[in-house]
Amino acid sequence: MSEENVEQARTLYDLFNQRGVPPWEFIHSDVVFDASNIVGLGVLKGREEALSGLREYTAAWEEWRIEPEEFLDAGDQVMATVLDGGRLKATGTEVHNRFYNVLTFRDGKLTHWKTFTVRSEALEAAGLSG
Repeated sequence: MSEENVEQARTLYDLFNQRGVPPWEFIHSDVVFDASNIVGLGVLKGREEALSGLREYTAAWEEWRIEPEEFLDAGDQVMATVLDGGRLKATGTEVHNRFYNVLTFRDGKLTHWKTFTVRSEALEAAGLSG
């Protein structure tokens, strides 16, 4: 099952970047997006809150993408290292941040997404540390 979850994670990011919106067919209706480790963001519950939060976050960007760099298999979870960013509307400046997302899957669908700014914390949350 875990290899399937890694492939699901790859598909999520690919479709998200192609469409510009989350691929809801791969996301559980009661999904939780937890970005509380990032200043100004928080915990979004369900598809409506997630979409609203995403729109608010991406409103500052002229061009924005989330590019996966690495996937680590953790059974029901996948840790994805991603480069998040693009060109800001206000200044035209390119800004990129490296984040570590721990994605939890149930029955082939994403149920929980937590973003970390520190790799070791994400590894620990995914049960991949030490």
